[in-house]
Amino acid sequence: MAFDDDNVPHVHKSVFYYLYTNATGIWHGMERHDHFGYCYGWSDKNCTILITNNVYVYNEDFCCMALGGNYGVPITWLKSSHFIGEEIVRGQKVNHWYGHGHEYWSLVDAPNDGIRYSGPNFKTPRQFTDYAKWQKIPLDIKLFALPKDRNCEQPCP
Repeated sequence: MAFDDDNVPHVHKSVFYYLYTNATGIWHGMERHDHFGYCYGWSDKNCTILITNNVYVYNEDFCCMALGGNYGVPITWLKSSHFIGEEIVRGQKVNHWYGHGHEYWSLVDAPNDGIRYSGPNFKTPRQFTDYAKWQKIPLDIKLFALPKDRNCEQPCP
């Protein structure tokens, strides 16, 4: 659920893809968020938020750059977060973390498997996400490519 600037909740579903590469000795995160039914203030339609060297937002109506720079979740995100404590969420034992204005709940036995997230997200002042089961599978790098024959470099409104 994402809340807009008027505090109106927008319930929607999303699929998240994360890919980390280490070609230069420095981990680089890439993300793809496919959102169905709401696009964080840019549209009430489906959209994709792509985080590569910049943050891009696109659907069939537009393609634009939301932020310059890589804002992907760092592979070391737990190291820079503050541990709040252990809790039970949806019957699962989880660790509660806080870092940089965001809260994360991750499985105790699998700390990179998130259960819940709360915090600001792009144009959304507050987002609250419950995650389904994480799947760790190989991803095709093409999944993180911008649409062909479209100019996505203009700033988003």
